[in-house]
Formats: sequence, structure tokens, C-alpha cells
Amino acid sequence: MAIRGKPLSLIRSTLDPLRAELGSVRSKFFIVSAGGVGVPARKLLTSWGASRAVLKGLKDGLPALLRLPASVDTLRVKNNARLFCRDRSGGGPAVTVKIGLESVSRGGSLAREIKAHKLLCGDRREGISIPRLVRYAPNLTWLVEEFVQRCPERDREAKAELFLRRDAKHLYAPFVRSRAVSLFLRGNGIAADEVVELFASAGTTLPKSVLSATWPVALLHGDLSEGNMIATREGKLYVVDWEKFRRGPVAWDMRKLFHILPREVHALLNSLLGDHDLDADMQMRIVSAAELILVARKRAKKITYLTADRGVTEARARELIERQAMKRIDVIKQSSSRGV
Repeated sequence: MAIRGKPLSLIRSTLDPLRAELGSVRSKFFIVSAGGVGVPARKLLTSWGASRAVLKGLKDGLPALLRLPASVDTLRVKNNARLFCRDRSGGGPAVTVKIGLESVSRGGSLAREIKAHKLLCGDRREGISIPRLVRYAPNLTWLVEEFVQRCPERDREAKAELFLRRDAKHLYAPFVRSRAVSLFLRGNGIAADEVVELFASAGTTLPKSVLSATWPVALLHGDLSEGNMIATREGKLYVVDWEKFRRGPVAWDMRKLFHILPREVHALLNSLLGDHDLDADMQMRIVSAAELILVARKRAKKITYLTADRGVTEARARELIERQAMKRIDVIKQSSSRGV
């Protein structure tokens, strides 16, 4: 039996060492749908929402049964597993436990996310916020962080705008440096000729001087999207899921938000420019080309990930990949408003 394409035995063996850490000797049974949503068995009799979540998952396969500590309220399995816990006695904070699981797209280690917590939460800078890190495993395969309550009224565009207008510069500006575009391409195994040919196939020309130019590089989230942002009712914004945290071009972090709020992304990138950096428009065109090349190389792996881990049909997976490719080509076709 599998949950989100992961063997139930793997999930059980990863959860077992956490029982003592969650501070509960009592336990309760969870019904976990094949789609990855787990709810306490007793809730099926009292909560329509819990019953609906399990029924909705029947299309992906039969549900599984797991025994978890009594403090756990909800279990969600995606690339990793998240347990949402509350201490009913009031003796401790509500927490989210995150467990690294093996995936077809990445390893299970949460080392990068733990590093992001340490670097970005240490001084509690104004603006960008990450849930407070409570503790983590010595082998870096699980972490416990403070629980953040979502505000359901905040839609995807509102969260993206809040981040870009208020918080983004606080994340990138302290670490920004100008670095060569060619270093990024070389680090990802992309030849300059590949980028030139891709621009030509999109019906446009890439100036030769672009690939020898520079752009702003800083510490990145690595998988930034409105889905990895939590807005609270108090107006605070938290950014979560830092497993791909690393250094790189800021434009690379903007590739998903750009399709929602292109003007705000341009404004952010232009505010970080060095004297000789590429303008924001050209940065996004280069990033779109690089992403198109990398996705094409890993197309088969991406399809496997969408079908095995996300429960998408193969036809739907191919459709999604093609749709994203067309979006990137549209960005490449845009003409730069300023020369290099």
C-alpha cells in the first residue's frame, strides 16, 4: 500500500522515532487517503470535512491506517510529510513537524531548510519571516517548527503582492552581489549555444553581450511561490518550505511569481541592480530559457513525479508541462526595454 506514491512502510519507519519527541505516550489511529491527507479515525463520525477528505482520496486508491501520537491533529503527505500538532494541556506551543521522505524528485534530507532557519531567523530581521525552529534531528531528516495559522481570505495574488511589495527586498538586499550570468549557466550544465538557439527558435535574437553580463545574486528560497506563503489575520507573512535554499540569481526565485505579478517582479529586480547588471526584463528572459532547457532534460522524471507523487494522470502531466513551456516561450519572446 502506498500514500502519494510512497510505501506505507517507509512512512511508518520514518514516523516511529518521532513519537517520544512529540511528547505523548498516548496515541490514536489515523485514516490516511492515498492522496496523502490523514485525519483521526474518530473525526470521520463528527466532521464532514474530514469525511470528505477521505472520500475524495478514494479515486487514488484505498486509505491506509496509521497510529500517531495523540497530539497530532492532521497529517499531510506530499514531497515530505507534515504533522500538525497541538498540546491540549497548554504546556507547550502548537507545532508543525516536518519529515523528509524519499522522493523521485529529491532526497529526503531537510538540511537546507534547517540552514535557512539558522541564517534567516537568527537576527529576526524586519520583513521576511520563517516559522520559528523549535528543534531538529541530528541526522537532519525531521524538524519541529512553530505552527502558523493561515488566513483563508488571502488569495494567491494577495500573498504574492504582499511579499513583493513589502518583504522581498528584506530577504534579498542584505546578501545581493553582482555575478556573471555565465556562472549560473555553467553551474547548471547549460551551454551558451543552447540559450542562443532557444531564443532563435522562439523567433527572437539574444545579444552576444548578454551572456557575458552580470545580474543580482543573493540567498534564494529556491521554490518560491504563493503556495509556500502563509498570510495571517494580523497581516504577517511567513515563507515556508526552504528545502531548496541556496545562493543564485534573484530572477530565478521570481520565475513563478512573475506569471502572477510581472510589474512587481520587474520593480523588485530593478531595485537590486548593480551598475552593470542586466535589466529585469532580460533577466527574466534568460531565466525562462534556462528553466525550459532544464525541464526538457528532466521531462521523463517530471512526468514520473507528477504521476507517482501527485496522483496526476500521464496525459494531464504532459499537458501541464506543455502549458508551462508555452508560458516560458512567451516570456522569451518579450523585447528588452533597455540594452545591456
